[in-house]
Amino acid sequence: MAEGNEPPRAAGERELVEELGLAVVAGRVLTLDWVGPHGPWDDLLVFVFDGGTLSASQASGVRISDPEIGAFAFVELAEAKRMLRPDVARRLARAHRALEAGSTDYLE
Repeated sequence: MAEGNEPPRAAGERELVEELGLAVVAGRVLTLDWVGPHGPWDDLLVFVFDGGTLSASQASGVRISDPEIGAFAFVELAEAKRMLRPDVARRLARAHRALEAGSTDYLE
């Protein structure tokens, strides 16, 4: 989540450092979704940025530093889609297509 007056790109980069100890420069927007109000939450915008490809040393340096995260794994795309909630799996698939096509995907 972005903090007050924090741009989405900066929020994503900050969250990666805080939660996984991973410093990357976020690239272009792959997906931008408007998610309507649901449950106790107001509507929100979800940005997915291109985070690039991790080097072996970056990948081996990933460490969970936030109690909200129980575990992580590097998996193939098909496995990731099986592991995620259906809405998040669809967003991942759209982001992957946008990455390959050099485009940005928007959804409401």
